[in-house]
Amino acid sequence: MADASLARAAGENAKAELIDDQPELLRIRVSGGGGLLRILDSYADGWTATVDGAPAAIGQADVLWRALPMPPGDHEVVLRFRTPGLVAGAWVSLVALLVLAAILRQQSSRTPGAAI
Repeated sequence: MADASLARAAGENAKAELIDDQPELLRIRVSGGGGLLRILDSYADGWTATVDGAPAAIGQADVLWRALPMPPGDHEVVLRFRTPGLVAGAWVSLVALLVLAAILRQQSSRTPGAAI
């Protein structure tokens, strides 16, 4: 983690149980004395996390992995992935399609041989 104060060791009673494992969704049940939950999967932009429904920051641990600081107690962690730029790209594509449709409609409404 960039902030060394977050990298505290988990207690012996710390447990993490994977509840749901899908390509774009992870659900993990965590219990114990708190610490750092490391997800041994490559860190990448596009992941968001919640802890008990509240937004949580995802950091990097050991350069490669995703990690979240965990307070003591029982928690449900949900991580979701959305491709960065996907929504913006969809809007650009939609606008381009509408412009193309307008151009084609305008060209088809012209009469053959009309002056331009």
